[in-house]
Amino acid sequence: MANAAKISDWRRPMRGDKSGAPIRTIGIVLPFRAEAARSPYFEELIAGVLEGLRPHSGWDLKWLPVRDREQKQITFKSLLERHRVDGIIFFIWRHLPRIVSEMMKAKLLPAVLVNDHDKTIRNSILYCENETAIFTLLEKLRRKGYRRFGMIRGPESGSRDAKARYEAFKHGLRRLKLTYDPAFTYESSHFSERLPHDIMKSLITAAARPEVILCANDDIAHGAIRILRRHKIHVPAEIAVAGFDDSPVNEVMSPTLTSVRQPTAAMGKKAVEILLGIISGKLRRAAQIKFKPEVILRESA
Repeated sequence: MANAAKISDWRRPMRGDKSGAPIRTIGIVLPFRAEAARSPYFEELIAGVLEGLRPHSGWDLKWLPVRDREQKQITFKSLLERHRVDGIIFFIWRHLPRIVSEMMKAKLLPAVLVNDHDKTIRNSILYCENETAIFTLLEKLRRKGYRRFGMIRGPESGSRDAKARYEAFKHGLRRLKLTYDPAFTYESSHFSERLPHDIMKSLITAAARPEVILCANDDIAHGAIRILRRHKIHVPAEIAVAGFDDSPVNEVMSPTLTSVRQPTAAMGKKAVEILLGIISGKLRRAAQIKFKPEVILRESA
């Protein structure tokens, strides 16, 4: 019963609705950044969480934003002192190693992690399978005649998925007997459209260019297409571009973007189901659920 006592210490004090029924709260941990509010990835996850929580009366939702400067110093205890909740869904857990480590060790509060899968994790986690997704994308593009592939990677410092997608890219090329050229691979410092111009300039001015650029997410792909257009390089006639996540905007931009569809809304909805199962006691073991991605071919590649 020691853990139960600890959990009750950190739970938000009960409030009531008009009928007098108690109201409880789920917290969502996400970055304290403007781009998080603009990100289609976070938008879809949050939409799924709201959809999953909608049938459950008596539950509130609270944002638990963490500033960049707090990521290495903040503890799970201090987070919960600031925000009293009954359970937490982590959207950015790889940025918060201290919090997640403390949470799993002390079992202070029910929690669910989303993406950045790690086989050593003993906590409930939902994730999209990167290797199959990247290989399927490479295979489909090879069938269209592409042979020289480049990649703009995401920042590996705070994302296990960024590294997994890059490793899947190299492994996929080997499986397809295609050449991996390190000169065609660059790492972006963030996942937003603010793609460093020097990355694209290196690709544009090289004597040999990749025929297609895979991007770690759709935002990076949107930034890449914008810079290519600025330099009068036509997509896909001169360089093709593909993304990852399949944001809703991909269908209306020009050219429409080829991407890997991550079922983020379904993942958000499932995260609520798992968390409520843990809180109610119906789910007693950590749930590790893998979601299947889908490659969507469009005009950009």
